[in-house]
Amino acid sequence: MARVLIVLALCLLIPALVSSARPIKNPFLVVGKFYRDNFETSATTFIPSWDNELRQPLSRKVPISSSMINPYRVIILFRLVILAFFLRYRLTHPVENAHGLWLASVLCEGCFALFWILDQLPKLHPVNRETYPERLCLRYN
Repeated sequence: MARVLIVLALCLLIPALVSSARPIKNPFLVVGKFYRDNFETSATTFIPSWDNELRQPLSRKVPISSSMINPYRVIILFRLVILAFFLRYRLTHPVENAHGLWLASVLCEGCFALFWILDQLPKLHPVNRETYPERLCLRYN
């Protein structure tokens, strides 16, 4: 019985939530008097030039030259090879007197290596963005 009530409640609530989340039909329709370029509009006016102004992107990707990023990629690759040799050495040469401490240190070094690799992945393909704050003011002011 409770499941049936939950299903009925969801059937009634979901369409109401979806319809309330839909955007208005014409967001560029100004209701009320509005002044633009020293011109007073009528009570309901569609302003077509706003459509282009409001749809402009707030930022754009700025390409990074390969001559600037490739040396850093080579350094990352070199460090990764050294890290692999180090972890291989640590795994193949266990400490006989303190096996538990050796295992704990290998696990910690493995975690640090994994976190370092995850930290380096975004740096292999960096993205620079040029932002346009004046467009943000146009869109949300």
